[in-house]
Amino acid sequence: MMTEREFPNWEALYQEQAVETMPWFNPSLDPDVEEALLTLELSNGSVLDLGTGPGTQAISP
Repeated sequence: MMTEREFPNWEALYQEQAVETMPWFNPSLDPDVEEALLTLELSNGSVLDLGTGPGTQAISP
């Protein structure tokens, strides 16, 4: 028998809690993104990162 899984109310969570206190918050460049940039030898351009949460991977010029 499968039980239904409950998920947090993400909108409320982001409104009620400081982003920096969330367990997935990482102010540094994500290691996977960094590795991909190095492997592909990319140093400029645009990248779309879906599901970025608080946007810590977003860098604007």
